[in-house]
Amino acid sequence: MLSGSYNDETGIVINTGLTRYVGRLNFDRDIYKNLNVGVNLSAGRTLLHGLTDQGGSNSYNYALRVSPLVPIHDKDSDDGYNYANPFETTDYRIGDKTPNPVSDLEKSIVETRNLAVIGNAYAQYTIIPQLVAKINAGVNLNHATQNFYAPSTSAKGLLVGGYAGIGNKDYNTSLLEFTLNYKAVINGIHSLEALGGYTTEHSEIEYSTVGASGFNNEALTYHSLQSASTRDTPTSGGAVANLNSFLARVNYSLLERYNLSASFRADGSSRFAKGHRWGYFPSVGVSWNIDRESFFEGIKKTDWLTSLKLRASAGQAGNQEIGDYLYSRLYTPRNYSFGDKIVVGYTATNYGNDDLRWETTTQYNAGLDFGFLNDRLNFVLDAYYKKTTDLLVNLPVERTSGLRTKMTNIGTISNKGVEFSVNAVVVDTWKLQWTVLANIARNINRIEKLGTAEFVSGSSLVRVGVPLGAFYGYVFDGVVQAGEEDSTPVPTWLTGDKKVHAGDARFADKGGDPNTIDTSDRVILGDAQPDFTCGFASRLNYSGFDFSVSFQGSYGNELYNAFRNTLETPSRSYNGAKALADRWTPSNTDTDVPRAIPIPYSTLDSRYIEDASYLRLKDITLGYTFRLTHARNVPSVRVFASAQNLFVLTKYTGYDPEGSRNELTDLSIGVDNAVYPRVKTFLTGLSFSF
Repeated sequence: MLSGSYNDETGIVINTGLTRYVGRLNFDRDIYKNLNVGVNLSAGRTLLHGLTDQGGSNSYNYALRVSPLVPIHDKDSDDGYNYANPFETTDYRIGDKTPNPVSDLEKSIVETRNLAVIGNAYAQYTIIPQLVAKINAGVNLNHATQNFYAPSTSAKGLLVGGYAGIGNKDYNTSLLEFTLNYKAVINGIHSLEALGGYTTEHSEIEYSTVGASGFNNEALTYHSLQSASTRDTPTSGGAVANLNSFLARVNYSLLERYNLSASFRADGSSRFAKGHRWGYFPSVGVSWNIDRESFFEGIKKTDWLTSLKLRASAGQAGNQEIGDYLYSRLYTPRNYSFGDKIVVGYTATNYGNDDLRWETTTQYNAGLDFGFLNDRLNFVLDAYYKKTTDLLVNLPVERTSGLRTKMTNIGTISNKGVEFSVNAVVVDTWKLQWTVLANIARNINRIEKLGTAEFVSGSSLVRVGVPLGAFYGYVFDGVVQAGEEDSTPVPTWLTGDKKVHAGDARFADKGGDPNTIDTSDRVILGDAQPDFTCGFASRLNYSGFDFSVSFQGSYGNELYNAFRNTLETPSRSYNGAKALADRWTPSNTDTDVPRAIPIPYSTLDSRYIEDASYLRLKDITLGYTFRLTHARNVPSVRVFASAQNLFVLTKYTGYDPEGSRNELTDLSIGVDNAVYPRVKTFLTGLSFSF
């Protein structure tokens, strides 16, 4: 199987992968009259080869930025590549030797081997016909090995004579559930289901890494770390997390018309500080099946409106998706030099927070379901309001602490909106079936409360009354022309004579001093929240053939094109964007691209906040299913071909209009650094059904 993907943790951009199932077992049987047991076990092995940024120069970005005047190949070199870039700075240079980005892409090794075992077993005992006890146990065992090698010709390995690294990681989780489930129908009109239980989830992570550099013989790549002249200090670590939950749920229905559902969870997580580990989350929902009322029978007979349901709910949910031990003050060992000795000391790596607790979201929903034409055409309309309190956020801290951020609970964010979807069975015959699904949603995001003053996180402003992902910077106001120097506000970041010259960028004065551009002149330039999102999917089945296609899109969201900002900043060493060819010069004044200056500066301004509305072809698949013979109990075989991300329609000038959608804890939303473009993926395969 060939595939392409992007992984935020490893940075894999383009990979060739092979997945092999080592084994699979399914067992489900009644042992005694009242006892049922089952086992589901599968094991798989995956091998991925790819390209990554392992802390040095990213090969893809470097390939884009290297000067086009530098040849890639040199027929006189040992391997045919040119390693002499006269424009390269001393950052990636040893004498006349410099990296070659194409050689980097070809010769650097990133290999991930993963073995996963997933198992589940249960025992279910019927105490009385209405009451069933169940025990469920599950495990997910993962072992991953990552091998890395950057040769001495690469940006990562150049200065150290080649770099190799090996990492191992075990991530294991286990789940144990105990439940009692009661079901009863009383007098033919009351339906009752009640469930109570306890669950416990345990996860363990262990990892170790080792690296070395300086190889006289690079033929063995990462297979001979002991032959390196310099060896990194080995590192190892681990973490343990537990989540224990008590849960209860009651579902009640009267005459299959009036329905009530209520639930309660008590969750205890080891990721929070002592005294704050338990969170309590109730919810309740009601619905009315209007189509089951007697007055609706006449409407049903007309066949135009066949089902109608009204829904409402309210409830709370907790979020504990943060790292382990963030409530603690953490330290890591570090080597220090005292006199002529190297001693081991410790440096702080986590600020700690004795008040770290659950993030809680309270949500209210109201909805209406319609079914037309014998339910071949269905509409769903939902309206909601969500308020998230005690947000888990990495908040900036004072620099004197030696740390940048600490995990804390701060503020309140609201989301309110509507969602509308339609599902249509266009054709339904014994030979041809065609279904169409579409949806559109509108969400309004707003910061309602902060436990501290507003702050800037990267390119975003965090302020009460504005949405998350609000871009904060300067308003670009054209290029300064000759004769306008004295009337143009002077940016405080200018170097040299600190004066404005013809050809410089001009920024709008939005602050107090009309003669100076400083941080007080920054304003909100847009935000990453879309006005609406949409999706469309269709599936067609005909005589063994199946065809499906899906689209997704958004409208009205902006994106900070950080990579464009980098490329449009003039450099003496690296390539720039095409726009720089139209920069201001005394003979080319009718332009909005500032002049090139000896010491360039880069600021976030309105030029780089772009409309990122898009429509993407997400997936398209064609398959055919057949049986080898017409005998019974013979498996069916499906052969298929599919493609993802074939094209996207957008005005955005960067590589991906979706940009980064990082977790709320990072507050880095809607930024496109163009580390890697989103890849197209083509798949072909066989599947068997028994």
